[in-house]
Amino acid sequence: MARVFGLKAAITLLNFALVTLAARALGIDTFGTYSLLFSAAGLLGIAATLGQQVLVMRFWSEYLAAGRADLLKGALIFSAGACLLGCALFGLPFYLWCAAAHGSSIAGAVTLYLVLLSLVMTSAHLVRTAVGVGLWIWMAVKNGEGRRWARVLATVFGVINLISLGLGILVVTSLGADEGVGTVVGYTVPYFILGCVDGVVAVVILVLLYREDSSRYYDETARWDAAVTLYGR
Repeated sequence: MARVFGLKAAITLLNFALVTLAARALGIDTFGTYSLLFSAAGLLGIAATLGQQVLVMRFWSEYLAAGRADLLKGALIFSAGACLLGCALFGLPFYLWCAAAHGSSIAGAVTLYLVLLSLVMTSAHLVRTAVGVGLWIWMAVKNGEGRRWARVLATVFGVINLISLGLGILVVTSLGADEGVGTVVGYTVPYFILGCVDGVVAVVILVLLYREDSSRYYDETARWDAAVTLYGR
């Protein structure tokens, strides 16, 4: 949950900066054309996924838990093919329309954006999960080696987890008050429960990292590293 929150915040800030620069560099008419084309490409890019981003996560969890690597491989190939088919179905007409109205170079660039956006959206959940799991495993290994910087890094991620959990509580409370229980139970609560579990795990990790025996282990490791650096092995 913390990784999602940080990623969304970074994307929002980057998008704001890019749009601001584009608005300053382009004229009124050109910026209007830019906004229209890339907004249309963004909407069509979502449609071009043909819903595969949800199916990919479902197939991944189901077949991985069942130990069916053959079915998982087939599902991933199917999703990739469906996404490429969607890109062709939505991208080709969009390219022809855009080329007729704005030229082939602009049409090619915007259509390429449409295709890449569709592919990224289809695979983003898997990539994000893989990177997140790998990062936590790497931090666990380094903390096991007594690296102080790893404890600091794990603390930062743990605090972000807790902050995002607090924001999740505000979202659930707001939706429950404004849109009714159905919306909360139907969509938000499952993610909220996962966030709570994530937050509890973060608290447990932080407590274990800062126990007296853990701090003593980090201190002893730091002294050993300093002695090795000074005198050699």
